[in-house]
Amino acid sequence: MLTLVACQPSSSEDDAGVGAGGGVVVHAGGAAGGVGVGGGEAGGALAGGVGGGSVGGGSVGGGAVAGGAVAGGGMASDGGSPVDGGLADAGQPIDGVVFVHGINGSSADWDVMVGRFRDAGWPMDRLVANSYADPRWGCNSANAMQLSGWVQQLESRGARRVAIVAHSMGGLSSRYYVKNLQGTQHAAVLTTISTMHQGIASACLNPLPVCVWQEVCGSNAFLTQLNAAPATPGPTRWFSIFSDADTTVPAASSMLPGATNIQVSGLAHSGSNGVQDSPIVFEKVLETFR
Repeated sequence: MLTLVACQPSSSEDDAGVGAGGGVVVHAGGAAGGVGVGGGEAGGALAGGVGGGSVGGGSVGGGAVAGGAVAGGGMASDGGSPVDGGLADAGQPIDGVVFVHGINGSSADWDVMVGRFRDAGWPMDRLVANSYADPRWGCNSANAMQLSGWVQQLESRGARRVAIVAHSMGGLSSRYYVKNLQGTQHAAVLTTISTMHQGIASACLNPLPVCVWQEVCGSNAFLTQLNAAPATPGPTRWFSIFSDADTTVPAASSMLPGATNIQVSGLAHSGSNGVQDSPIVFEKVLETFR
């Protein structure tokens, strides 16, 4: 059973359970999996242009942290992930970010958010947004191998504390990387945005042998393995950000037991009013780095 529980505020916070930017911090109770998600909009709404390119450059040391102070008590954890340990410079600021797009997406999906990071003072060589070779038909396990290379790309530039920020299906390939490809030793933080952690029911009805669509069916062996304990292995810290107005991936499917779950209001799955382009979500992402 999934339970939404508002985070308790500190004495200095006016609105219970509301963090900076209006997001409600919640946690999930019970075991992962078994959540039926209705809706048949998973197809076209997830589609996007396929592009290429990457964001990045040389090597700059540091760990720039941009604005968006956390409102007192607005970032509570349910204790599902251990504290940092075993990663380089544990406890130091995040100094590199890898952005992971979703089905039919590309690196261009992150242009707005990457621009916000740049404007907040992050060096561009510490922001990596690449495109999967086969975002429409490929398997998440293959995508995870590419993600491993992107993380290594940042580490080769001197990044010591890497965060992964992933949208939609990209959150599943990122989870596979962290859980199954020793990503816990490289990713200090994994923040998913509107990811179908509990699957999408309509994907189970898709007759086409398309790997990524088969894998987002809640009963598929891929999701079953991801959601089996430990679903959020440490020392990586886990966060899931999602919107109550997302009609492509309902909020119930984005709940990830063992992670800190953060709900925002009124944002679509994608587009100009979508979660990736939202300044509120940008601030929430920054909060997960602290």
